[in-house]
Amino acid sequence: MSDTVRITALTVTFNGMAFVETFFKSLFAVDQRDVVLEVMLIDNGSTDGTVDWVRGNFPQVRVIENDENNYARALNIGIANSTGDYVVITNNDATVHPDWLQGFLTVFKQDEKIGAVQSKIYFADSNKINSVGVQEVEHFYFSDIGFDTEDSVRYSKAREREYVTGGSVMFRRACLEDVGPWDEDFIMFMEDVDYSARCRERGWKLWYSPASVLYHQYHGSTSQALCEYFCTRNRFFFVAKHFPLELAACIPTSHFFKKGELDHLYRSLLHSVQKMCACQDTQTVKEVLRSLRDCLPGVYR
Repeated sequence: MSDTVRITALTVTFNGMAFVETFFKSLFAVDQRDVVLEVMLIDNGSTDGTVDWVRGNFPQVRVIENDENNYARALNIGIANSTGDYVVITNNDATVHPDWLQGFLTVFKQDEKIGAVQSKIYFADSNKINSVGVQEVEHFYFSDIGFDTEDSVRYSKAREREYVTGGSVMFRRACLEDVGPWDEDFIMFMEDVDYSARCRERGWKLWYSPASVLYHQYHGSTSQALCEYFCTRNRFFFVAKHFPLELAACIPTSHFFKKGELDHLYRSLLHSVQKMCACQDTQTVKEVLRSLRDCLPGVYR
C-alpha cells in the first residue's frame, strides 16, 4: 500500500434533507491523514430540495442524479464514476467518528485478499450496537450481529465475517472490479448480502473493524414496513441465485406465507423464477420447477 491512498465516500439520498448537513459535517471532519478523499452523492429523485441544497452548501461534494429510485442502481452509478482505490458505501442518516476512514485502512493492511471491511455501527446517541456484521439467523433470513445489545469486549477486535452490511462498508477497488456490478433487481435491502456472497465466491475476505465507527439513525430514511417487504421479497431472489434447490422450501418459512400475504408471495415467486432462469443451468431450473409444481397447489388451494 502506498503512503497516500485515494478513497471515494459514496452515499445515496432520497429526500434526505433532514440528514445531509449533519452527515457531511461529520464526514469532512474525519482524519484524512495520507488520504485523498472524494465525496459523492447519488440522488434517487429527491423532491425536497436535497440536491440543490448540497450543491449550494457543500460544493466539494460531487452530485450525480439517478434516473430512477433504485438504490442498487445508484451504487453502480457511483462506483462507475468514482476514482478511489477504495470505495466507502455509507448511509447518510448517520454521523461518522473522526477515525472512521483510518479504522477501515488498518484492517485492509493485514491481507491483500480482504475485499471489504465493515464499520462498528451504533444506534445514534447510544452505546447500543446496530451492526458489527451480518449473519444468517433462520433459513435465509439475515440479521445484524449484535443488534440492539450493549457494546462489550466481544465486539472490540477485528473479525472476519460471512456477510457485511452496506450501511458503512469500504471496498477495495480490485474487489469491486472482480465481482462486478451490484444486482439492480434487488432495488434495496439484501443487496449487500447478495454482494457479500458474490465476494466470497470470488475468494475475497470480508472483515469487521471496531476502529471504524458510525452512528446510525435507524430507519431514518426508510420505514419498517418497506424494510420487511423488500427483505422478504429479496430473500427469494437471493435463494434463486445462490441456493435454487431451496426455493420451494422457503415458501412455508416466508413472512409473506405466514402473514397470509399470498399476492406478495405469488409475485415474488414469479420474479424469483425469472432470476433463477437467468442464473442457473437448465437441469437445475427443471428440478426447481417440479418442486414448485408439487407444493404450490397446497399453498393456493
